[in-house]
Amino acid sequence: MAKYGPHRTYKVHQIKWNMNPKDYIFDHGDEKARSNMIDYFRTAYGVKIHSVNQPLFEIRQKRQNIYLPPELCTLVGIPAKIRESKKVMSEIRQSLFQKPPERIRSIKELNRMIAASKEVKEWNLDIQLEPDTIEARVLKRPQIYTPEKHLTTNNPEKLAARPLDDTKILGTIVHQPMHFRKWAIFCLQKDVLHGEFLNDRFYELSQERRFDIYVDYGDIVELSNKSGIEAFKEAIDDYYLKYVCGTDSHGRQLTKPRKTKDLYFFLIIMPDSIKQEHLYTALKNKINTDSPVISQFVSSKTI
Repeated sequence: MAKYGPHRTYKVHQIKWNMNPKDYIFDHGDEKARSNMIDYFRTAYGVKIHSVNQPLFEIRQKRQNIYLPPELCTLVGIPAKIRESKKVMSEIRQSLFQKPPERIRSIKELNRMIAASKEVKEWNLDIQLEPDTIEARVLKRPQIYTPEKHLTTNNPEKLAARPLDDTKILGTIVHQPMHFRKWAIFCLQKDVLHGEFLNDRFYELSQERRFDIYVDYGDIVELSNKSGIEAFKEAIDDYYLKYVCGTDSHGRQLTKPRKTKDLYFFLIIMPDSIKQEHLYTALKNKINTDSPVISQFVSSKTI
């Protein structure tokens, strides 16, 4: 939003690093009335531009693009008039939620623009144009387990594993009921009642409805009300090692899950005292990489 005149709201398309208020000229349709941006704003609005070499915001319009100094603008939310336009909102979402390759390209383009600027050359700065690469942990390709076509009385429950990218599995039934005998709820002390309520409801539904799914009462792992993300991580680690992995015949701690037909499941009740998107991201990544168990998250406000 412009901080001068009628305070109009604009959508900034890009930053023009090669333009500045000192060199930008307004001609007003008359060669004799030419003036730079500094003089124009001082005369028209009584506003003084202090930074004469700052880049300009470009606002694209049908007839002629508008250029404004960032010094005279302020960041605001999306006005109601713009929110009502589905086309504009779609463009905004596309620019905000870029796919990783697109975001990398945008960052590299910005780096090239900055590296080519006069200021960077004057200061003799060396800007690395290519981002550093870090080798991530590559998880195994997911498998879909489906019943084999030819079953016998000796192996009625035999399943065949096929990779997820096998297009033939799209024509087969891949869902089957799984019993929940080993599962846990992680929550703060103040949310224990929510955990007990979920335990009761899951058990009752498994008894009342004919889903062919048995849900036993899950363990409730109770954390202090002052617990943060790290405390949740430690509780998940402790439970995973103690109950999912367990110990061998010599009492030694195992680090991999014991082979069992039981399905392990973690349910995390997210408290309103912790920013939920941060908690979800941290714990979901933690469980997927270090404690590979099916997990689900629920907000305490929605129970």
